[in-house]
Amino acid sequence: FEQSEQYLIQSLLARQLEEAPLKVAQVEHSLARMYNKSKDFDKAISHYQNSLKILEELHYPYGQGLAYLGLASAIAEIGNLEQAVKYINKALGLGERYENNHLQTEGHLAAGFAYLKNDAPEKAIEHGKEAFTLAMENSRPLLQARAQLLLSNAYQELGDYKAALSHYEAYST
Repeated sequence: FEQSEQYLIQSLLARQLEEAPLKVAQVEHSLARMYNKSKDFDKAISHYQNSLKILEELHYPYGQGLAYLGLASAIAEIGNLEQAVKYINKALGLGERYENNHLQTEGHLAAGFAYLKNDAPEKAIEHGKEAFTLAMENSRPLLQARAQLLLSNAYQELGDYKAALSHYEAYST
């Protein structure tokens, strides 16, 4: 972890010196993802916000959407579901406005996992089904699998083990 962190920080400094804003935003996003995975949510949120600010200035909607989803993920982890949903809705709005089905699918997955993390499995299922439908329509096997995993976990939370097993089997094949 520490080596990755040092590498990314050095990369960020180099990109800033190059005056390459899109690359700076990408490194900020990579740092944010790393901190999010290591559960350092304050740092993750800060770097997602830095990335988002640059991407908004560049008017790069897909990147903005991914930054919104990253922010939502970190914020949901600290228990602020309401704020996380606001960011998810911004990402979904960008996906719809620019007809980006991948971003819409990622948005529904993010919403589903946020609701699941915050004890709302019924809403997780709604978003999981929407994500799965979009992923199927666009032949996105990885996103289909993630939707199946979300649905499996949500049904398990509800105690519907038959549905949970069915979705888990679909996820694992």
